Amino acid sequence: MAKVLIVEDDCDISIMLEQIMLMDGHEVRVGHNGEDGMRLVDEDKPDIVILDIEMPVLSGPGIVLRMFAHNCGFEKIPIILMSGHVDLDGIAKEVGTPYKLAKPFQIEELFSLVQRVSREKIFPRPPSNEVSAT
Repeated sequence: MAKVLIVEDDCDISIMLEQIMLMDGHEVRVGHNGEDGMRLVDEDKPDIVILDIEMPVLSGPGIVLRMFAHNCGFEKIPIILMSGHVDLDGIAKEVGTPYKLAKPFQIEELFSLVQRVSREKIFPRPPSNEVSAT
């Protein structure tokens, strides 16, 4: 199974995601804001990042920008963007990830998407060199 990093500022959602991923046999770490998430990426490179878009300290797209700036393998980690954001599709396109999960979601959707990501391993490819850090 995969090493999954969940970066989500809502404690209820992060606990639920952690439990779901553990039940599915994954090794899981959780960050509760963008800085935590980036620190955890640095400490132990995950296989997959499930990343909320809107968070305190550093946004989801801001984490992706830092992962690209490090340019030491972090830019090759598949990212699932997750949000109830009205423009999830646009932000996923800006970040360059084909993987997105709209809140609220069904558990089966999450299982299916994580299996797909594990199989395909497509990492983000922004259409330009700039990703918004907001």
